[in-house]
Amino acid sequence: EIESAIVQLDAASESMMVWMRNFNPLPDSLGEERARKYLEDQKVKVKKVKEDMLRAIDEAKALNQ
Repeated sequence: EIESAIVQLDAASESMMVWMRNFNPLPDSLGEERARKYLEDQKVKVKKVKEDMLRAIDEAKALNQ
């Protein structure tokens, strides 16, 4: 169980790092609509990262109890 929790924490952390490396906001010159679409897509992706991270932390905390 502990190894599984570590793997989940590592995977969630890596997922966050990948998202941060790939985040590249569009320049204002490309238009508000394209920028809005890009940011909305990124919001969906970062929400998934957040959910994965919180789930992994909760499961790791449960092992400590």
